[in-house]
Amino acid sequence: MSKAKLATRDFSHLKTRIEILGLVLSLVGLAAILQPVSLFLYSYGFYILVLGAAVSLLGGAIVESSSTGHITIRIISFFAIIIIILVLSILLAPLLVE
Repeated sequence: MSKAKLATRDFSHLKTRIEILGLVLSLVGLAAILQPVSLFLYSYGFYILVLGAAVSLLGGAIVESSSTGHITIRIISFFAIIIIILVLSILLAPLLVE
C-alpha cells in the first residue's frame, strides 16, 4: 500500500475518532445538565456540551482526502474563529448591557 493511501486511511480513522469523541462529550454534557443530583455536574455540563459540539464540528471540518498541511490550516482557522468570537463577545457584552 502506498504512503498516500495509508495517510488517507489514517486521517479517515482520525476523523471518525474525533467525531465520536465530540458526540460522546456532547452526550455527557447533556446528561450532566439533565441530572438532578449534583450541582457541580450541572454547572459544568454546559461547558462540556459546548466542548463536545466544538470537537464534533472540528471532526466534520477534516476532509478525508486532504494533506496534512491543509488539515492543519483548517484546524488552526477553526480555533482562530472560535477565539475571535469569544473575544468579541467578552468585549461587546458590557456595551450591550448598558
